Amino acid sequence: MTDLRDQIPTDNCVIRIVNGNHLGPALRDIRRGAGLTQADLSALAGIKQPSVSAHERSCTTPDVRTLLRVVNALGYDLALVKKR
Repeated sequence: MTDLRDQIPTDNCVIRIVNGNHLGPALRDIRRGAGLTQADLSALAGIKQPSVSAHERSCTTPDVRTLLRVVNALGYDLALVKKR
């Protein structure tokens, strides 16, 4: 069985989220770009697939712990950047 993490791109990419409504679509775009299904991401992050769907559609906002699990499963780090 292939490790799904091997499919996630390792390029250096910064995605700036300045509005809470942009978080879900950004996570969806990253997941799709990695060639992962919602089921794949839910397995990697250890959360339920309906939660992935709800977060991507901005129906719910993940708590910080869940967000970190999803971001890490996608091969990203979460960073706080001081506004200019």
